[in-house]
Amino acid sequence: IIGQSGGPTSVINASAYGAIKTALEDDRITKVLGALNGIRGVLDDNLIDMAKEDPKELELMKTTPSSALGSCRYKLSDPSKDDTDYKSCLLYTSPSPRDRQKSRMPSSACKKKKKKKK
Repeated sequence: IIGQSGGPTSVINASAYGAIKTALEDDRITKVLGALNGIRGVLDDNLIDMAKEDPKELELMKTTPSSALGSCRYKLSDPSKDDTDYKSCLLYTSPSPRDRQKSRMPSSACKKKKKKKK
């Protein structure tokens, strides 16, 4: 998951482009998701599959000012006082033995094909 945060500049887009391009070219990485509006996109399950984006459009990120994925200045709470946000983020990386699903990625990131009933 790649997100942006802080001041929107062409540098933040160029860095995001480099990370996205590298991840898309790496066979060990099976899904590259962009978090719209930074951590808010992760918390709100507002993610896009970067492999579905036009490569020529992605390349424009290198010289485009602003934040291509959108940014936010949302501050996570102190986890000792409220760990809700942290638990939400961990759902992306920490499978539980209680889960029946192989992946805990949000539904938008891993849609399963429905089996046809006979």
